Amino acid sequence: MLPVVERSGVSTAQTILVYGLALIPVTVAPFLMGMSGRGYFLGAVVLGIVQFWFCLRIWREKLSPSEARAKLLARQLLQATVLYLPLLFALMMTNSIKY
Repeated sequence: MLPVVERSGVSTAQTILVYGLALIPVTVAPFLMGMSGRGYFLGAVVLGIVQFWFCLRIWREKLSPSEARAKLLARQLLQATVLYLPLLFALMMTNSIKY
C-alpha cells in the first residue's frame, strides 16, 4: 500500500512498477539458495510475471489516483496480491527440498 501524495500519481505508479519487478528475483531466491525445488521456481516465476502484469497496467495508464479507472486497477492489483501470496507460500510448502 502506497500513500498518494501527488495529484498525478506518476511516482506512485513508478514505485509500484519497480517493486513489482523486484518481486520476481526475490521470490526466486529460495530456489537459488536450495530451499525449494524446480516446481516452486517455475510457479514463482509465473506468479511473479502475472503480478508484474497487474503493476504494469497501472503504470501504463498514467491516470490520476482520483480517477475511477485508477481505483479499479489499484483494487485489481490488491486482489491479485491477495491471491499471489498464499499461492506462493503453498508452492513453497509443497515443493520444499527434503533432507
